[in-house]
Amino acid sequence: MFFALFLQAPYIIVPQSSKSKNALVVDLGLLQLSNKCELAGASNAQGVPAVLDQMKIALTSLQVSRYKTGHGIFCAALPIHTDLADFAKV
Repeated sequence: MFFALFLQAPYIIVPQSSKSKNALVVDLGLLQLSNKCELAGASNAQGVPAVLDQMKIALTSLQVSRYKTGHGIFCAALPIHTDLADFAKV
């Protein structure tokens, strides 16, 4: 079985306090999930081959910004951009 899934990841807004106009905004960018199955070359006693499922999980275009509201407008300051990727064999 093979799948590839691409999702727009959510925004997370964390206020500095309940009375502050400052907040930390995390844009999780694009979440990508995919897998690839391979035969391992070994079999069990019944002759059923072992299957390795390799999953790829990538979070790209991650952005962290500090926002300060003023007159109902969000003003971005100091955005940080990065890409995260993790590979696992199950």
